[in-house]
Amino acid sequence: MESAGSYSSEESRYIECTLECTGNKKIRVVSVYVPNGQEVESETFFYKLKFLEHLKDRLLNIMKTEDFLIAGGDFNVAPEEIDVHDPKALDGRLCFHILERAKFREILNNGIVDIFRTFVGIDRKEFSWWNYREGGWQNNRGLRIDALLSSPQIADKVLDCSILSKVRGWDTPSDHAPVMGDIDV
Repeated sequence: MESAGSYSSEESRYIECTLECTGNKKIRVVSVYVPNGQEVESETFFYKLKFLEHLKDRLLNIMKTEDFLIAGGDFNVAPEEIDVHDPKALDGRLCFHILERAKFREILNNGIVDIFRTFVGIDRKEFSWWNYREGGWQNNRGLRIDALLSSPQIADKVLDCSILSKVRGWDTPSDHAPVMGDIDV
């Protein structure tokens, strides 16, 4: 197992494995839990930015050495305005701060694909997280901070990708809803 720099081993924020599929192709599967950052401009916020930088480096290294890459988890970043319920109100706040978004875009700008956004398009507003407080779920005031990322070769094999938001409505749910991808490998 590798880690995203020295940031994940103590906190169990990153794990990866290699799967073999037909034709001797290998898929590196990564599960990640990016630090929340707690408060903009805090020490933990800058820790989050460093974590995202190390994550980018690790994912790009995997793309150089493996046939396929799939990375999923809680990235704690809503990348675009369509990914938040109120872009103006949330601008500059945690999970939608321009520095976090820029770090996430660096990952995407290096050839890694946001499977959900690519599959459903840029106009569909769906969320994967709703705050327990303030009626976030009941009023659909959420963020899309959970994602599936992949190498381009995997993105071409996506049959479906969706956020299972109904799970958030269960009796004792997480504040997150799972993101599901159906990929033909």
